[in-house]
Amino acid sequence: MTTSVEEPLPGFDVVIIGGGPAGTSAALTLLKRSDISVLVLEAGNYERAKSGESLSPGVRNLLDYLAVWDDFAAMGPLQTWGNQAAWGGEHLESFDFMFNVHGHGWAIDRSRFERMLAKLVTRRGGRLDCNTRCLSRRQLTADHDQYEGWQLTLRGADEQEYEVRARVVIDAAGRTSRCNDALHHRHDDLVGISALLDVSTTHAPAALTTVETVANGWWYAAPVPGGRVAVSFMSDSDIIHQAKLSRPEHWLSALAETRHIAQLITPTNSDFELRTDPAFSACLVPGTGTGIIATGDAAASFDPLSSGGIPHALATGIQAARVASDRLHGAGLLVSAYEIAIAADFRQYLRTRWRIYSMETRFRGSPFWLRRQTSVALPPESMLIADSQTDSQTIFLPRQVADLIRSAAISPISAAELVGNIGASCPAYPAERLILGVQDMIGNGLAAYPLPA
Repeated sequence: MTTSVEEPLPGFDVVIIGGGPAGTSAALTLLKRSDISVLVLEAGNYERAKSGESLSPGVRNLLDYLAVWDDFAAMGPLQTWGNQAAWGGEHLESFDFMFNVHGHGWAIDRSRFERMLAKLVTRRGGRLDCNTRCLSRRQLTADHDQYEGWQLTLRGADEQEYEVRARVVIDAAGRTSRCNDALHHRHDDLVGISALLDVSTTHAPAALTTVETVANGWWYAAPVPGGRVAVSFMSDSDIIHQAKLSRPEHWLSALAETRHIAQLITPTNSDFELRTDPAFSACLVPGTGTGIIATGDAAASFDPLSSGGIPHALATGIQAARVASDRLHGAGLLVSAYEIAIAADFRQYLRTRWRIYSMETRFRGSPFWLRRQTSVALPPESMLIADSQTDSQTIFLPRQVADLIRSAAISPISAAELVGNIGASCPAYPAERLILGVQDMIGNGLAAYPLPA
């Protein structure tokens, strides 16, 4: 039952939607001040098992800033001393942390890590509502509502609806968040299929993260506390679907075909659970939201290959908290700089991602690798016209977007105008991805003149 309008609604300075590392780091930063009230909404209850996570040595600085280092150390995280990868060649090459100024890294139980941060939020004066979802939000104005901020309708663990007000809302609900109106550009459709495996002691891998490429993606294996190994296969959603790799028997069969990871790991449990998690790269477009502050994967999400998951979540959570504090007690000018900085970091990440994926040259005909290695080569002044004899398809875009491109080119149109028109109709796709799709369709649904070099 929704709270009556006659009753005063509970009010908080900041409501954070999402209780993962980004949301809890934002809360812990805000709670350094005694004059800010914080409510964190978590859709789950921190009990579901999650894939393990490897943390790079530099994360120590973030944990120290949040004053959670002692609690982190008490978890008994497994020390890790580097990475090894068969990337661009058949043999494993090692990259250790021996000369890193911060020392070794850590392998953690992700669920336990998140529970630790959540408990500290409540211990330091924040409120945490688990098993709670945000159903709707309404922006309030002082002139109309006698309140500047947001009114949120929530559904709690008892399935009852209730409402709260917040002066500031932070969206930390992850890659697939629906809590923010800001436009996000999505650059790929990467998915991870993961499991926590028990392994025999004779085959337990060393304290190293192992990465191995295959024709349709790449595998990742890392030890986690308790003698288990987190194993993930990363590929695009259409490839996962076609190969039925979300089924345990197909996933195990593909794992057995790897050259290195199959030798490192001998699973002893047959009743493991496969998790399917989105892992696509996306970034918010600065200035397109309605005032909610995005953080973590809700602001920018990265390929797991970057090892930026938890460090990125913690860092942007801290930054989002500073933006929220500025909106509450400052001039409210930090949000623009924050969004621009996130977009700039993401552009640098895209350049690095292209360079790293281009190092693997053995699978050039594979759609997975082509999607990450192809460069924009289509001159914007090129004239395009649909080929009426050829069906529309491209490995870079969904079929419905390819159909829109072909329809828009029934009459001759320049590449620049075509991409601009399709971008207006499909704003979630960045111009670079649309251009790659258009140039891939030349000779396969489109004709171009002059042809690009």
